[in-house]
Amino acid sequence: IYSVIARPTTQNTTTALVDVTTAATVAATTTKRYTLERTYMRSLNENIPRLDRMFKLFLTANNSSYDGTLNQTTIKIPLSFNYLDISKIQLITDSTWLNDVGLDRVYEIATPTKYLIKDKYIELLFTGRFVPVAGTPLVATYTTPPTRSVYIGIKFRMEVELSTQFVRDQNNNPIDGVLSLRTITTRHKKTGNYDIEVSNRGRTSVVSSFTNQSIDTFEDVLNLGNIEEEGEFMTNVLGFSDAISLKIVSEYPTPCNIVNLEIKGKFIQKYSALTT
Repeated sequence: IYSVIARPTTQNTTTALVDVTTAATVAATTTKRYTLERTYMRSLNENIPRLDRMFKLFLTANNSSYDGTLNQTTIKIPLSFNYLDISKIQLITDSTWLNDVGLDRVYEIATPTKYLIKDKYIELLFTGRFVPVAGTPLVATYTTPPTRSVYIGIKFRMEVELSTQFVRDQNNNPIDGVLSLRTITTRHKKTGNYDIEVSNRGRTSVVSSFTNQSIDTFEDVLNLGNIEEEGEFMTNVLGFSDAISLKIVSEYPTPCNIVNLEIKGKFIQKYSALTT
């Protein structure tokens, strides 16, 4: 489905490239821009990154350049974000990078180091080379029509927090007692990376990460190719149910599909009142 969406954007907030950790040096002028955005009504292919406001950019001499001396790539994207979203932008190479000067660079992930916000575009600076090259020495070489492309979008956090666990009787009524949780097992399908965050009594969360990385596939733990068809992941909990916070979290560009979960523990029934 296609939707016309009005989003607040900023104009002319920088006059030169600045670090992504630095706020804009010129006062921002905020305006609403209307964009035509596509929303998928069915499941995406698992090889397509999960990014917000994502689009596919075909690389040309007008929107990209490469400095071989500094090993830096400059890319112009034809839209404008608020400054606070700049550090969340990710660039991910697609299948057109299968043979890049003899190297397989499919699904490499990069984040910008500097930015320049203008009225109708953002100029982003990346460390590394993300343009097609040829020759000796290697220089940026583009074709018409363009044959090399990248995905660009804003990463987001998916978070599911489980409610407090308790035991019910055969009539579905809660039973008074003490429930000590031991483990949580999540079962997933066509899933990449995700985290289980366990916090006991408000302390710093202990994070257990699932990945389908194996030594005979990809070196990058975040690679979109590391998708598991079906599987499960067990995490220790070790705490009382009323003091435990359980979250399923993913800030990765890989898909996360949790089919069901199982929590194991020990329950001791206690009565809150005595009858005479």
